[in-house]
Amino acid sequence: MSKLGKIVRSLVDNWYRLAITISCLIVTLAMLIIVAEVTARKFFNYSIQFVMQFSGYTLFAVTFFAAAWVLREKSHLSVTFVIDNFKQRTRAIHDLILKIIGFLISVFLLYITAHYLVNSVIATGMSTEYPIRFPLAYIFVWMPVGWLFMVIEYLLQIWQDLKSLIKPKQTQNDPMTIEEMGGLS
Repeated sequence: MSKLGKIVRSLVDNWYRLAITISCLIVTLAMLIIVAEVTARKFFNYSIQFVMQFSGYTLFAVTFFAAAWVLREKSHLSVTFVIDNFKQRTRAIHDLILKIIGFLISVFLLYITAHYLVNSVIATGMSTEYPIRFPLAYIFVWMPVGWLFMVIEYLLQIWQDLKSLIKPKQTQNDPMTIEEMGGLS
């Protein structure tokens, strides 16, 4: 990998560590608040006003925080029973085509969400509804950030796939040529 590629990968890796840590903290906090809400309703016949609002926005933010990391880890749901019957090279080409399509969709969604954030949410000063009024810009800013890291992750994966398709790795079953062994000396 080139020097620039290593720098980008390092920056992305640091973002993922930060994003996953923040996501875990947010989900833990949301869980604790929901437990407090259930406890308050069951034993004290009292409802905490902001729980539904907070839990919804936390799930929204965590989705965009962690989406690119899930793509990197290949932890998303996939159905491959047909593709698994193809040859390795055909599967690799199929994966590359899907990553290119995913990249294009991510670029489009990055543009749309950034445009919406700037021209609708920030420009009009939109805020959340009752019970707690909070500027939506602080929540919606994670949409374009999440899509930006999806674009970067797709680019890194496409680059890696192209390199492996152009220069396939030597397998143990492939016989080595005389030139690859260093010639006859």
